[in-house]
Amino acid sequence: LARGWLAVSERLDRMPTMDYADCVLYNWQRIDPAGPITPENIRILNRFTGLVDEEWFLKTHVIIESEASGVVSAIYDGRQAIETSDIDRLLAMLCWLEQAMSHVATNCLWIMFERQDDEGFL
Repeated sequence: LARGWLAVSERLDRMPTMDYADCVLYNWQRIDPAGPITPENIRILNRFTGLVDEEWFLKTHVIIESEASGVVSAIYDGRQAIETSDIDRLLAMLCWLEQAMSHVATNCLWIMFERQDDEGFL
């Protein structure tokens, strides 16, 4: 196992550790490839504890990542506005950032606790 893990990490130029990208970003697929990214239409490829609520917890992060693109865009555009001293653009991007964060909080974070089990993963 160790040799294989080291070979893969060297080929990908990554440390031989398991991080967020490994557990979440590269560890899911759509059930219906043409369907939306929703908890019902994605599955986690590898669970580490085997618990059902672990899958739900990891799915939540996939949903958050997919819905947070506006956050990333606002930060990127805001940084460009700072570099060009465009105050009006910066203010617009800060408003966009606030709306994007509100979207994520309102539409995504509740999913994490929807199936919470007191004895489970969370």
